[in-house]
Amino acid sequence: MKKIIKVCTLIFVLVLLFSVTSCKIFNKHKDPVIESIQIVESSVPSKIYTTEINDKLDDIQIQVLKSDDSTETINLSTSMISSEDLSKLQTAGTHTIKVSYEGFETTLTINVEVKNDGNNNPTDIEYTVLVKDIAGKPLKGFYVMFYDGDEKLTEGYTNAEGKFVTNLSPKNYDVVVEGRDGYYLNREMFQTDLIGSVIEVEAEIESLKGVEGDIFTTYELGDVMYDFTLTNTEGESLSLYDLLEKNKLVILNFWYTTCSACYYEFPYMVEAYESTYIDSLGNKKAYKDDVVIIAINPTIAGNGDTLDDVKGFKESMGLTFDVALDIDGDTENLTFDPLFTNQFSISAYPTTIFIDSYGLIAEIGVGAVTATDKWTQTFDKYLQDDYYPTYTGQSGEEDYMEEPDIQQEDSSVLEDAVNGTNHDGSRFEGTYSPEDGDDAKYSWPWVVEEFNGKQTIKPSNQDKNPSYSIVYITTYLKVGEVLTFDYFASTEEYDYLYVIVDNAIATQIVGKSPDWETSYAYLALEEREYEIAFCYLKDESYSSGEDAVYVSNIRILREEDIDKETYIFRECATGSINEFTMSYQNYVNVVYNEEDGYYHVGTATGPYLLADMLSGTKWNNSTLYEICLEGKCIGADGVDYNAVIEEYSVYASNSEVGYTPVTKVLADALKEVCKALGDDLAKNNQNQWLEVCVYYSAYGTGGKELGLPTVGVMPFEPIMFEGNGIYTPATASGMIDRIILPRGIIFGFIPEKSGVYKFYSTEQIETQGWICDENGEAIAEPDYGLREYAKILSNGGQLDDNFVAYIYLEQGKLYLFRACFYDINEYSSIEVEMSFVADTKELLTIASPGFFTSSDDEMSDIISGNYVDVEIGDDGFYHVKDSLASDNYVYCDMAYINNITGVTLLQALSSKYNAFDFSRDEFGQKIVDEDGYYRVTYFDDQNNMIRYYVCYDKNNEYFEVENIGDNGYTEENGYTYVKFTDEDLEKIGLKDYTEYVTEYVNSNMVTNEHLELYGCVKVDEQFAKVLGLLMDKYTFEGVEFSWLKLCYYFKYLGPTSSN
Repeated sequence: MKKIIKVCTLIFVLVLLFSVTSCKIFNKHKDPVIESIQIVESSVPSKIYTTEINDKLDDIQIQVLKSDDSTETINLSTSMISSEDLSKLQTAGTHTIKVSYEGFETTLTINVEVKNDGNNNPTDIEYTVLVKDIAGKPLKGFYVMFYDGDEKLTEGYTNAEGKFVTNLSPKNYDVVVEGRDGYYLNREMFQTDLIGSVIEVEAEIESLKGVEGDIFTTYELGDVMYDFTLTNTEGESLSLYDLLEKNKLVILNFWYTTCSACYYEFPYMVEAYESTYIDSLGNKKAYKDDVVIIAINPTIAGNGDTLDDVKGFKESMGLTFDVALDIDGDTENLTFDPLFTNQFSISAYPTTIFIDSYGLIAEIGVGAVTATDKWTQTFDKYLQDDYYPTYTGQSGEEDYMEEPDIQQEDSSVLEDAVNGTNHDGSRFEGTYSPEDGDDAKYSWPWVVEEFNGKQTIKPSNQDKNPSYSIVYITTYLKVGEVLTFDYFASTEEYDYLYVIVDNAIATQIVGKSPDWETSYAYLALEEREYEIAFCYLKDESYSSGEDAVYVSNIRILREEDIDKETYIFRECATGSINEFTMSYQNYVNVVYNEEDGYYHVGTATGPYLLADMLSGTKWNNSTLYEICLEGKCIGADGVDYNAVIEEYSVYASNSEVGYTPVTKVLADALKEVCKALGDDLAKNNQNQWLEVCVYYSAYGTGGKELGLPTVGVMPFEPIMFEGNGIYTPATASGMIDRIILPRGIIFGFIPEKSGVYKFYSTEQIETQGWICDENGEAIAEPDYGLREYAKILSNGGQLDDNFVAYIYLEQGKLYLFRACFYDINEYSSIEVEMSFVADTKELLTIASPGFFTSSDDEMSDIISGNYVDVEIGDDGFYHVKDSLASDNYVYCDMAYINNITGVTLLQALSSKYNAFDFSRDEFGQKIVDEDGYYRVTYFDDQNNMIRYYVCYDKNNEYFEVENIGDNGYTEENGYTYVKFTDEDLEKIGLKDYTEYVTEYVNSNMVTNEHLELYGCVKVDEQFAKVLGLLMDKYTFEGVEFSWLKLCYYFKYLGPTSSN
């Protein structure tokens, strides 16, 4: 390809893959017909050895005579010869055989001899056994044996190409092929011929249900999967072949919690998984009924994720499919290397493995898929009733783009439509051509269309997702002349028109134009002929608007004609390449500006030098980011620069232009990495690092250069708040017009006064925010647990979608505030405010915020809740440890709605709910029989000389007690039953505490509605026990201090607080 697509995929498309096939173009006129064929005798050798039959036959030519007296010469192939005649050619002698082509026949006479070594012994020939599966994938590891009678001559295994090759003298040998795990052979015995024809063996796929791989197992595309068992975060076992018995597709998605691309991909995956389709019978079904997704976290493989982290992430992201840890089902030992991650050699995240209904690894995808319809299209392929495996030879290279069904019109048609008038009054001269050669297979042409009263050309690939449309224009420019055109854009946010000059992007156009606009696309720096390309590149997602960019009035103007701010893309290394030094003819001069900390082109105030981290380098098709993901960014000085390259690659991906400004740190890394990984001949080229750098020349700006394209996305370049927030709120705003990961625009604030500040958003759209230190590490999140929110909800109000966060800040320090919309696909300006509240503040906030989480220790699964550290004071009530608040009591909220019972605790006391009657379950049903008896069994602890009684209620749930006292016994149906006294029931937590709670609340609750603590009671040890029983009843049993989720405390914010 003309390098065009690689350039176009600069920012938003990592790889576009195209297979090389030819397209047959049909003539509009009547074709001449074949009248006869004949052998070109001069091409027939005087003799052919039996060992050379296949190769030499291909050299023989056939002349095809046609009805218009024209001739065509083609080469003979074995497909033109019958199998019977081919068998003749395996023996010595003069043979006359028939040759057939397109229904016509002729004869060929050929002399065949057996080649020998001079001593009348036949020369060895090469015999090949080729094993493939039903999809055509070559298979390694099949055991092959060659026999001459009962004597085994040679043996071995097929290689990675599916071949076992050996050299033997020509003879009819018996060949035995043995299968391996995952495959069986309908036929295992074969026989060679005398000319070395390849023996092709097709292996059928065999289920490996119950057969598991081991630590030495490795997988690649097309392999049959061994069975496996994983345990999801809910403790359920997931076995591959059990899943395939009920589903048609199993997807393994490898991810980790801090992977930004994974974070970006999951919402689309969930949406596709939850959506519906119409099956072959016309029934509406959910994809999740036929597709299984297991999101596999590699656990300890360097990412530091714990089971708590994974469960919390699943909850926060709303993942509705299975999530599991890659620890081979061993949830008690998290020190093992992740099994699947190693078996698949996972080195980049996310990586997605598609296992079809045959148990084959049908696809391996690397990188985020960020379009719901791309996921559903993939699902559809595997859910078809007639699905059959195919093998493409490389992961992900399946052709999924639609081939064009129209052709570009003659250049003159496009010229007449859009060639305008140049600055000197002449008409623009340029010839228009489509993509050519093999690359034309998927390239849609540009077509002429009248739009808004103008003659235009436009791409023809509307609603083709993904796709691209290219037209090339060849024209001549003098120094200082500007390629100019008018355009009207109507596209979605990720469908781009790239204007490319000599394989480098000059400008890009996206979005919706309010009216016709003018693009000053390129200013020539030298006089010569240029190749310009218009490439409209569509991603996998939806289309929007007219789904096109209309181009009109293409012309040449002068630099002085540019009447608006225009920034033209430039590369830092240009001109011809010296083949001896692999150096470019020209490199820009760069200057480091000590004041702003960036490199500039030409002068210290010239254009910012920008690094291209996301395109293939001039010496490697991989991007710097891809190289660093493989851990290969090691400099010539031996220093590991992978972290630096990855950090700045993230900045580039979040940049307004797709490039990151070059700091001293980045420059040092680029110099060393390029020296180490670049061309060997360029090791001494001190400017080689500039080959991955670009810049923008400014025109029509009055001397103003393009500003930093990464303001608000790098921690050291925040958008600063305006104002100090002391008397009036300080404000800041930024535009979120693209996906930014990690999430959010970064704002900065340096307090003029120490104290408590309130940060909040002022949008009508749901927002999120984090307050960070100067390094970007989060130190405070929105205060979702304030009691005032519970009050609003209890009084019938609703909470708005803005975030609010309080934090104590120290004077003179830089703090960062990262703000974003909750929906990652929401694009708009975002405004935030910050105001001084007080020198110190005490917030009445939830004592145990967030969800329950679980983790594994050596003994068992433990569910825990995040909570403040509390202790019982001398007064008998619970207090917050080491609190600096003026009131450090723990308060239970009786008056406002909580997340546990769904009603207030005062309401929960009523007979409608019976929440505090623990002889009833959460549905109000009695858990013992009418007479209060329990079925009991017992076991003896010999070491401690204790007898434990196991008591079962009528729901078959049980508990253990050491002593059942002198209670009444009864025997029935072979079981022993015991009746507990009220004292016993209290010991085991099955007593009705309604009366006790009522009396406690009446004695301790704050009843003044004007006070902040209205409806609250202090918590003593006994009341905490009862609240714990309530939590056991409605949530998880036995979780320490779970009752704090029903309680509040005064959170102190001040100069010595940790916030």
